[in-house]
Amino acid sequence: MAAVRPAGHDAEPDPSRLAGSIARRLRQLGGIGQDPGGGWSRIGFTRAEREAHELFASWAGEMGLEVSRDPVGNTYARRPGSGPTLMTGSHLDTVPGGGNFDGAAGVVAAIEAASLLASESLEHPLTLVCFACEEGARFSAPCLGSRVATGQLDRAGLQALRDAGGTSAFQAALDCGLRPQAAEEAVWEPGSVAAYLELHIEQGRVLQEAGRPIGIVDTIAGSTRVEITLTGRSDHSGATPMGLRRDALVAAAEVVAHVERAARRSRSAVATVGRLEVWPNVVTIIPGLVRFTLDVRDIDPLRQRELVDDVLEQASRVASRRGLGVAVRPLHDQSPFVLHYRVREQLARAAAEVGAGYRVMTSGAGHDAGYVSAVAPTGMLFVPSRDGISHSRDEWSDVEDIALGAMVLARALHRLDRTPEAEA
Repeated sequence: MAAVRPAGHDAEPDPSRLAGSIARRLRQLGGIGQDPGGGWSRIGFTRAEREAHELFASWAGEMGLEVSRDPVGNTYARRPGSGPTLMTGSHLDTVPGGGNFDGAAGVVAAIEAASLLASESLEHPLTLVCFACEEGARFSAPCLGSRVATGQLDRAGLQALRDAGGTSAFQAALDCGLRPQAAEEAVWEPGSVAAYLELHIEQGRVLQEAGRPIGIVDTIAGSTRVEITLTGRSDHSGATPMGLRRDALVAAAEVVAHVERAARRSRSAVATVGRLEVWPNVVTIIPGLVRFTLDVRDIDPLRQRELVDDVLEQASRVASRRGLGVAVRPLHDQSPFVLHYRVREQLARAAAEVGAGYRVMTSGAGHDAGYVSAVAPTGMLFVPSRDGISHSRDEWSDVEDIALGAMVLARALHRLDRTPEAEA
């Protein structure tokens, strides 16, 4: 890894010290939300997520930054300046049984980038952010904290989102000491963010296969999520002839198989049935009801919605043929995000200046950066994920790669501070 000083620094960053500091912070985070069976469960709007935010706040406090928390749990650490702020960060929540790098790497890199810039005389304020409840696993909708902050989700929206147990996102936030009833207070003032940068692990194998340590994201895929319920009839598994059955699970299996076939025909879409519930879920009873989720992602919004429509039409055909009822509940619908070219330019120049090979790439996963891009110039960096594993306890990114990413992040923030188009 090349050791190149960001402009204005009196001393070159020490790559080994930077990597060591990142490793130490990740170990500290790794002590929060560990699952007995392996992995981490710092679920959004739970005590474990709040504990992780408190650790971030303690790091920022040690650096002399001004720490605050908004009503929905986004945590900020601010270095003063004049005008709109430069911002960088990510999230600290995980999926159930997930890894310790998704989100966390970006938060730690933001802390280290701020440390690298500590001796800089920046014109803009610099704000580090930990967004709340980024993962969509609990409420079937992602990025709740950043969506509230950018005015794309309000109090009523938080009340409408519910987890598998029926608890609303609003109530979950209340239960962990937040104030979702004041969600409007969390919305950023228009024009208050000059630019936002987010470092994240890739969660794929593109960088590893290409032998590049840095990815610069140009597009974040959109996502449409629905819940499909097929209703048949529960009967005795031994006494009901095959021709008289209204088996909801067999019908669901047909639809799920169609999801894979349809997605494989697409040039860029991916589709997933990630949750499936069967009633009554008893060995000797024919399943009378099956409920499952569909998550379709694409960088083309037309193909994204066409694939969803295709699956829903197939569900209707299967249900009609088998004498079943079908119901569809929308969960989330978001078009792809195209990130800002001028910010991407500054990231590319910063990578070149620190000797980091990069490639421009799309993100199939959703990120807070996408929602922020609706209100502020936004850029996103990827660092490699070993074997592309993510949302798993086996998730891993080398601290040396994260350290290099933090150096690019610091350099890009410095460039944006001196570049008027950061506020364009």
